[in-house]
Amino acid sequence: MLFNILKNIKALLFELTIAPIIQYKQPYHVIDRHIKTVVDMLNDIDDVETIASCHGHLFGRIEAPYVYFKAPVDIATHLHKQIWTATQFSPIYWVIYGKYNNESELCFSLRSPPYESAYHHFFSRLRLYGYRRRELEQSMVQLAQEIKTASEMLKRQVSNNRNADNAR
Repeated sequence: MLFNILKNIKALLFELTIAPIIQYKQPYHVIDRHIKTVVDMLNDIDDVETIASCHGHLFGRIEAPYVYFKAPVDIATHLHKQIWTATQFSPIYWVIYGKYNNESELCFSLRSPPYESAYHHFFSRLRLYGYRRRELEQSMVQLAQEIKTASEMLKRQVSNNRNADNAR
């Protein structure tokens, strides 16, 4: 237990001191390392294009974790069902929201409501984005795995549809 407390304090100190410097020096187009796997998994799905992302920041450009992407509605719906089913009962759950961009295109945002609400409150942000950072990172690993599972299911579904069309 003491070891976990020390790890959490180390993560908090990193987020308070070093992470803002790294963020400041990092070009905007570089994907944050903790959300990169999620972004890569989404980009591996046909017809899905990520637009922006952030793994959540305590200081600097303060952001809640998110991935903003374009996709056909049926793919976004399938992803949402898979992610919601897998994470709805965990403390860190993820949802997909649809939103129109400035060009009137429907885009989607993958977000975690617990982190969205913590983003607005300093002490909650300090606890979740700093002291308990490892839980967020583990959640992103699980999220990437769920996206991979959804992608594989989509590929099987497309393959089955093609086979059914060929049988006719």
